[in-house]
Amino acid sequence: MTSAKCPLCDSPRVCQLALMRGLAVAKCLHCGIVFVTPQTTPKTGARAASGAYYEHLDLAGYVDYYGSFRQRIFEASFARLEQHLRASRELPHKETIPLSILDIGCSFGWFLDVARRHGCRAIGLEPSREVAAYARERYGLDVREGGIGQVGTLNEEFDAVTMWNVLEHVSDPCEALAAIRAKLRRGGILALSVPNVAGLFSRLSFLAYRLTGGKLSRPLETLYQIEHEPMHLFHFSEETLTALLERTGFTVLEIVQQDIIDPRNIGKRAKLENAGWFQFKLLQLPVLLVFHLSCWLRMRDEMALYARRT
Repeated sequence: MTSAKCPLCDSPRVCQLALMRGLAVAKCLHCGIVFVTPQTTPKTGARAASGAYYEHLDLAGYVDYYGSFRQRIFEASFARLEQHLRASRELPHKETIPLSILDIGCSFGWFLDVARRHGCRAIGLEPSREVAAYARERYGLDVREGGIGQVGTLNEEFDAVTMWNVLEHVSDPCEALAAIRAKLRRGGILALSVPNVAGLFSRLSFLAYRLTGGKLSRPLETLYQIEHEPMHLFHFSEETLTALLERTGFTVLEIVQQDIIDPRNIGKRAKLENAGWFQFKLLQLPVLLVFHLSCWLRMRDEMALYARRT
């Protein structure tokens, strides 16, 4: 057990699952959310707000690996988003919808680029100055420096708000979702992606930790991005994510699982993780095996949610 209270429901009924370099991974026995404690300090909070996540990354390598991978996923994500918007507005399939989209934590602008190519007016918020500049210069996108805290400063409403791989980094998901809801038109769609705590790699990471008496914590440290600021503060299941969205004024329409790695470029991913040649060769087969098993068992480690503002 840990003395921490649940940051979402404030319940003291919390169970410690693992320890990583002095940080506990805990589960609330009341609402079921899995979270890291302690979550943040004023120093790390300020660094997160300034876009420190990319500070120690090889940006060229990051773009080389994630660019084409994410754009493939985002093509499918946009198709689902558009489908839900059409259903929400009860429009015929072939009628053009003039969409306005806000992408929070838009990174290098890959989803915004997809949305714009489909005729949308797309705006992005990105806390990293260097990454926001890349999105503007590479794609000519309307990307503004800022994060979830700047959503309330925007003087307009949107048909859709997207937040890909962001919510798990946010210290107060309820506050973030309330701010997003205030910027969505009635019937507007929120689309987001988060880690799936019920995914196969997540389950195996916790199993390895328990079987080694806590000695093998590296998989969990990688999973929770402990070396980044901000690291992952929450991991969600379909049940806890649905409950959170319903609690904050949304109706969940669909949850789909999606790939968390690109198996065709596993070497580039290993390089991003600073894995040496021997370590890469040693882990390449097990990682690919877990990936393909997760697809076959429908236990992928990332999920995307689409919800309507009520």
